[in-house]
This record gives sequence, C-alpha cells and structure tokens, in this order.
Amino acid sequence: GLFSRNKMGTADNDITTKRIMKAVDDAVADGNHVVNMSLGGGGLPSGPMAEKIQEYAKQGVVFVISAGNSGSRGVGSPSLADNALTIGALDVNGRMTTFSSYGEKWDPNRMGYAIKKVFMAPGDNIVSTTGQGYKETDYDSMSGTSMAAPHVSGSAAQLFQYVKEANKRLSPFSMSRKIRDAFTDTSEPINRRELPP
Repeated sequence: GLFSRNKMGTADNDITTKRIMKAVDDAVADGNHVVNMSLGGGGLPSGPMAEKIQEYAKQGVVFVISAGNSGSRGVGSPSLADNALTIGALDVNGRMTTFSSYGEKWDPNRMGYAIKKVFMAPGDNIVSTTGQGYKETDYDSMSGTSMAAPHVSGSAAQLFQYVKEANKRLSPFSMSRKIRDAFTDTSEPINRRELPP
C-alpha cells in the first residue's frame, strides 16, 4: 500500500512531531509498505522523527521523503534518516530547482555531518489536486520537493509489488533493500557543477 501525508510544515514542534509519528505508526500498522512523507523541518539526523523512520525501515517499510525547499542549507528532517529515500525537485528542463534542498547537515549528537544521497524527480509547476477550501478549483500548479516525492512513491509502490510477486520468499527488509538499490542503480548522478547557482 501507499500512504501519503502531503503537508509541508515544521517537524520541530513537539505536538506536530508526535502527531506525525503517530500517523507513521498507524500507516505501518495498516500494512503500508511504502510511506510518502511530503513534509520536513529542522530536526536532527539522530532526532526522534529520523529514529522512527529508521525503526520501520529496518522492518522493510520504504520511506520516500521530500528533501525540503531550503536549497544548499541541507536536507530537512525526517528525510535525514539513513534508510529514507530523500527526494529533491527537478525543473521542466530536468535540472535541479533553485529551492530543492541538498548537501550536508550538522548533527551535534553524532558530532559529524550527515550527507544524504538525494534522488531527483519533477517538482516544478506540477498540477495536482488541492485540499478542500484551498482554492475555488480542485487542481492547481504547485512547486516543491513535496510535489516531487509522490512521483517516486508511486514508482516505489510499483517496484514493491513487482518484487513481492517475483520473489515470494524475500523478507520485507530484503524487498525494501532491492527497491532502494534499483533507484540507485538506475539513477544518473548530477555533477555539482551542473547545480543551479
């Protein structure tokens, strides 16, 4: 299954963090194997949100999480979790957008930098459904890594279904590892010199 929380906000607030972590618990309890989280904030790589993602990723749940919209100031939490697929945004020309987060993030608990591999997907001027009361229309064009992450979540869900049918004896963790490896093996690296100014 595919579970999505499509709401960009801060992960720092304790109440918000607890609610998001409860939603993740509920999604996993409902049997979802791919979880899209189009949200982010300023948490740490060793913070409670990232730890929660790590806990379930070790059980085979694939987390696809937007990198954030802070440019080179580093990816946000919870996409900093080691086993999360961190998703940045490409523009219509296939180049990284100026807002897409990437780079390193200092973690004082680990006394070192966390550097995440960021997978890129279309995230600039994406037409999508809007929430009730958002605008007078049901659709609007929006930009952000929150718009890019669902592209990868859909691909991950299809891969999970394929791997599950082709390899019925694989453990959930092995299936999730194969999915992450498939994204890595089929991706083209972006040279830092090609990043936007």
